[in-house]
Amino acid sequence: MTNVYILLLILLFAYLINWYLQFRRNVLIAKQSGIKCIPVPLDYLGFRWLTFGGLLIRPIEALIPGSLKPAGLRLLRRSWWWHDLYEPFAEFGADTFINPSGGRTNLFTCSPDVINEMCNRWEDFPKPVELYAIMNMFGINVLTTEGTVWKHHRRIASKAFTEKNNVLVWEESLRQSQAMLKGWTDKEGGSGTVRSVQEDTMRLTLLIISYAGFGVHMDWSGLEEHNKEINTSEGYTMSYEDALITLLHNVLWVLVLPRWLLRILPIKGCQSGYKALYNWNKYLRRLLKQRKEEILAGSTRERVDIMGALVSGAGITKETLEKSAFLSNNPPGPSMPTNQLLSDDEILGNAWTFIIAGHETSANTLCFAILELARNPGSQKRLQNDLDAVFTDRPTMEWSYQRDYFKLQGTMAEAVMNETLRLYPAATAIPKSTPKGKPQAIMVDGKRCVIPENTMIQIAAVDAHRHTRYWPRYDADDENDLNRFKPERWLISEARREKQNIDSQVGSDETTNVSTGLYQPPKGAFLPFSQGRRSCIGQRFAQVETLAVLAAIFHEYSVELAVDEWAGDHEIEMMDQAERRSIWEKANERANWLMTKGTGMFITLQLQNGDVPVRLVKRGSERFHRN
Repeated sequence: MTNVYILLLILLFAYLINWYLQFRRNVLIAKQSGIKCIPVPLDYLGFRWLTFGGLLIRPIEALIPGSLKPAGLRLLRRSWWWHDLYEPFAEFGADTFINPSGGRTNLFTCSPDVINEMCNRWEDFPKPVELYAIMNMFGINVLTTEGTVWKHHRRIASKAFTEKNNVLVWEESLRQSQAMLKGWTDKEGGSGTVRSVQEDTMRLTLLIISYAGFGVHMDWSGLEEHNKEINTSEGYTMSYEDALITLLHNVLWVLVLPRWLLRILPIKGCQSGYKALYNWNKYLRRLLKQRKEEILAGSTRERVDIMGALVSGAGITKETLEKSAFLSNNPPGPSMPTNQLLSDDEILGNAWTFIIAGHETSANTLCFAILELARNPGSQKRLQNDLDAVFTDRPTMEWSYQRDYFKLQGTMAEAVMNETLRLYPAATAIPKSTPKGKPQAIMVDGKRCVIPENTMIQIAAVDAHRHTRYWPRYDADDENDLNRFKPERWLISEARREKQNIDSQVGSDETTNVSTGLYQPPKGAFLPFSQGRRSCIGQRFAQVETLAVLAAIFHEYSVELAVDEWAGDHEIEMMDQAERRSIWEKANERANWLMTKGTGMFITLQLQNGDVPVRLVKRGSERFHRN
């Protein structure tokens, strides 16, 4: 037994020596890069730290006296760029710094100049696809590939996002929004409290992507019979709707754990996730088989949903299906018929990626937009004025994509969307890397620097979005203005921008893809959909969906913070404006904490420590002063 202990000690000693030598080597190389160097012995993306770091960081910080704390200790906090925002960059005196560790060297930047160059040189700064391997559960896809394979997937997948699909998204967004509003207003005679906006927007975007993605209609109430039917003869144990909702609810278990382990672990989330995954896999393959059967039958119906476009883009025709003898008595599998440009698994892999990307991201944008408008009734009123100018008194069923969507661009509606994305981007940081064996030269603050090979890069998008040099303050006297929701800043006049010395052209002669009439941040300063060739393929899908839902809600209704915790409806009716303002401030203070300190990353940025309840009321029936 003693020999075993000695052997373990020798192995531990050898590991520590190797770790120290690697750390020392990385520090020496990092210091030669010419970039501000902040060494930290532990790698925040290392497996051990990812597993145990969340439990260890606070005790470590508590044990080390303030004067002895290493400058980079805060960099070990999970998603520090969100929780601390720009503060670490200010502390280190650099918008870009390199962080060598005993594992991999990391680099962090919120400099639009550096970000713009990295995004333009996408082959020199590729996406670290190893971080996205968990998204290959159905097949490789446009998110998880790089190089020529990515180009191939991107070329085919882009055919799914056309103007015809945008029309589909617009119409389904309006239809499902009306159903959601009906569910909200059916409570307590028309003015019930909505307890969880996040939960409801998650459901809303799921219903939209189900139809725009796969051509499957689902009702808000979930009562459509064909969605609840379970075909046990084909091996299903869950309905289409239940399988999809349950899978997304337990998606973290499903993404992280291998299927064999998911199946045997006695944890409810694992068991539910495995059952949903099994059923959803069968539904996906059945949908793909149905598309192929339609083609083989000679159907001339044009499928503009994402699944239909992927099948078409993959070059699947009646001729190719007949040549490969596709139809058989066996269920569809991973085989690839002759001349098919994407395998069945790759088609399903891309479809799955679009569900994840198009579901949670839009849901959280809508959630934060609704909550911020409830907290900022003056901005909400200005939004409603612009919506009145576009839609007048036309009912929602008469709105059209061709006539109305483009009129919303450059208005307060787009300003609200952009401001929400500025403060609450779905991805608070965007990962890049340098290839192994290929260090990359780059300009940092006007100086040529060299980023070491195999460096993990985190573009701190949420901090670039709040950089004082590139963003106009709505209130020039408020030092915290850029951390506040002020969609009016996007409507700022050129004269005021010049007066405040806001530079909107740093780093590039081109500005971001923001509508004419709104503030144009420089390239690299506004990254809600990333930038460059690896930018989000579904950007227009998300924009159409977001603007349609916001218009449907706020054209007819106002949203207020619910104050049920402090006063009932009858009590509020008896209050004067000062008393109402007092209890509203209590609700607003709680909402502010939940939307800042109470948020975190779970695939995307979202509320994690409780919900912000709101009240939906008819316009003109607001209970609180709107300034």
